[in-house]
Order: sequence, then structure tokens, then C-alpha cells
Amino acid sequence: MATLKVDITKVGETAPSTRIAVPLAVARLALKLMPAKAGPLLEQHGILVADWAARLAKEGVRGRIAEIRRSAETVIVSIE
Repeated sequence: MATLKVDITKVGETAPSTRIAVPLAVARLALKLMPAKAGPLLEQHGILVADWAARLAKEGVRGRIAEIRRSAETVIVSIE
């Protein structure tokens, strides 16, 4: 079963401080059920919901799908 993984690593550290794993089917469902007003709020943080939905909809995609660098941390999103 494919899993969406999110690793958050603080600047200067090598290991993730936070690690989240969600079954890919649940992540897809969550995007579909997300309230419309959440999209603009996420876009303020550089997360384009339409882009994520397209990436997660593709069957067989594996590996790193996004890396978001912020001043205090790096967020890596992957599908395994």
C-alpha cells in the first residue's frame, strides 16, 4: 500500500523532528473533502492544492514529490 510521508527537519539538524505517514488513499480523500476556503490559506504558505491533487492522483508515482524550504525548517513530502 502506498504511503504519503511528510518529514520536517529543523535547520542545522540531520534527522527529522517530525515524521508523518498517511495511507495515500486517505490523503487523496482528504484533498477531496477539504473545505474550499482552506485552499487560499494553504496557497499563502506556498502549497498549491490543485498541484498536490494532480500529483496524488497519478497512479504509480513514487519518491520525493516536494521539498519546501522555510527559514526554520525543511519539509519533504514523498510517496513510498
